[in-house]
Amino acid sequence: MKVRCSNGLQVSSYHGNFIQHTFGGDVEFGVVDSDKAMGVMFSYDGKLDSKLDAHFQSALLYTTASGERRVRCSNVIASVSDNAKDCMKFVDQDAVYTLMAKEAATKMTTNSLKDIRGALTEKNVDILAGYRKNFSGSHPPGQLVLPENLKEFSMYVLGLIKSRAFKGGQEPTDRRVHDMRMIKSMGALELSLYLYPRMIPIHNLAPEDGFPNPEGHLHMPPSIRCSFSRVEEGGVYLVDNGQNCYLWMHAQTSPNLLVDLFGEGKDSLKALDPYSSSLPVLETHLSAQVRNILEYLKTMRGSKALTIQLARQGLDGAEYEFARLLVEDRNNEAQSYVDWLVHIHRHVQLEVSPLDR
Repeated sequence: MKVRCSNGLQVSSYHGNFIQHTFGGDVEFGVVDSDKAMGVMFSYDGKLDSKLDAHFQSALLYTTASGERRVRCSNVIASVSDNAKDCMKFVDQDAVYTLMAKEAATKMTTNSLKDIRGALTEKNVDILAGYRKNFSGSHPPGQLVLPENLKEFSMYVLGLIKSRAFKGGQEPTDRRVHDMRMIKSMGALELSLYLYPRMIPIHNLAPEDGFPNPEGHLHMPPSIRCSFSRVEEGGVYLVDNGQNCYLWMHAQTSPNLLVDLFGEGKDSLKALDPYSSSLPVLETHLSAQVRNILEYLKTMRGSKALTIQLARQGLDGAEYEFARLLVEDRNNEAQSYVDWLVHIHRHVQLEVSPLDR
């Protein structure tokens, strides 16, 4: 694969799972499928002309499974602006944290994990401090101001710091390396779900949830924030991060709900088979709803299969995995989201305060 760009720009780095024998040479992949993605960072020398567009092209030479040699070219044209405010107006937060994640994963071979986590925090502070200095003059000095298009950015960076690849504390090296390689090859959509899982309450579904609406689209129930403070007593929750899907059940889950989901005789948590990886096909309304929701989630995760894992409160080890995915709570050797924002705000103020004085 070769990536080219127009005058005034140059490729400064590639991030992903590949081999590049010399910088500037072709990037070589073992295999490429629809789930693989790589990041390319460009630098510019300050000579871009706003009257002209910027051009980017990637050319991939590959052999199909049937032995055909093909070339695939992808071209992108971007307009150039003299107005610095357009930078924040059109910024894509998914692209920003995906590139940051791939860059951090690349550094794992040379830098300590503590340094990588510090660099991610610093980058987060720099972006918000830069916005505060240049674009948000009307706000009071003590206020944390988040750019409109980067509202969730700090949450994703915290999710990255808490991910298996970068988290502090004990973690088997094999698991770290696996997740690091995975982050390097993920696209933005898959990474967004991996860093901030989807959490759906299924004990209080509306009658129309999980069925097609008049336009033919599946009516999905609303997700809730990934925090234990949002969990209700007696609740049942589906948590999906694109890699694993857990069905967490509170110790006081209603026996009727369990029978509706798992069938006759399964009216208590202890009666359930902890090794079951799918829901039985039952005639109940709830069973149809949850199975339809799971089928929809399957379509959102590329070629990865979806199997559910039961996490019964106080019974299954998978409950620890469920707790790990609640990224807004204090876990994985890192702060809660609220504490994290306070920490970021303090550092942004330190960056900006000399200007205020």
